[in-house]
Amino acid sequence: MSLEAMLNAMRADLARYRRDPHGDAGLLKTVYSAYGLQASLVYRFGRELQNQSRSTLIGLLMAPLWLLYFALERLIRLFYGIELAITANIGPGLYIGHFGGVRVQHCTIGKCCSIAQHTTIGKADAKPQIGARVWIGAHSSITHAVTIGDTATIAAGCTVVNDVASGALVMGSPARVVNRNYDNRSLLGA
Repeated sequence: MSLEAMLNAMRADLARYRRDPHGDAGLLKTVYSAYGLQASLVYRFGRELQNQSRSTLIGLLMAPLWLLYFALERLIRLFYGIELAITANIGPGLYIGHFGGVRVQHCTIGKCCSIAQHTTIGKADAKPQIGARVWIGAHSSITHAVTIGDTATIAAGCTVVNDVASGALVMGSPARVVNRNYDNRSLLGA
C-alpha cells in the first residue's frame, strides 16, 4: 500500500461518516466526534508504517512514528474499546457506528463495510474473509475461517461458523440463512 492508497482509504472512511445524519458538521468536528473514524484513521496510519518499515534503514528512521502509533492505538483501545489490529486487512470506507467491544484482527474485510459494537472478527488460527458492503450487527462473532460474500448482512448476536453467500441475511447462534436475497443498502447508508 502506498501513501496515496492510505490517503484514499482515509478519505473513503471519512466519506462514510459524513453521510451519517449527525456527520454534516465540519471535518474537524466529524473526526472529533466519530470514535470509529478515529480508530480507523489510526489503523490506516499503522498499516502504512508497517508497509514502509520493511526496509531496516527506513524502519529505524520511523521509530518515533511507531511510538506515536502505539500510543494512539492504546488510547483508542482504552477509551473507546475499539481494536483494529494491523494484522487485519481492511478495505476503504470502514464504518464503526458505536464504540465498545470491537475487536478486529487476522482477517480480510472488503470496502464499505459496517461493524457494530461488541463484535469480534478473526483470530490467529482462523482468518475470516469478508466481502465488500457487508453489514455486521452488534454482539456478532466471526472467529472461524469462513468466507462472507459481498452485500451479506450479519444480524445482531450472530455467531458465524459457516460460509455466508453474497446478499444473504443470517441470524442466530450459530448463524443460519433467513433470506438469500436481502438488500442491506439502507443499513449501510448507501
